[in-house]
Amino acid sequence: MVRVKYIGLPNLIAGKEILPELIQEKLTPRNIAEGVLNFLSADKHETIKQELKNVVDRLGAPGATKRVAELILKVAGENK
Repeated sequence: MVRVKYIGLPNLIAGKEILPELIQEKLTPRNIAEGVLNFLSADKHETIKQELKNVVDRLGAPGATKRVAELILKVAGENK
């Protein structure tokens, strides 16, 4: 069992709530509506977009699998 503060991947990576996590009793029509209206407000929308861009930047450029494979091959070759 793992205990984490967030379950949404963007929130986990950011270490804070960027997008609301409406889980179990928090998933109500009112909370959904409030979340959507909040997202649609110009100021909040721009903030969320910037925070999500920060998450993407933190993940790095595409091709991580290939870079890791190349690094493993390089390290394995050096250790022969």
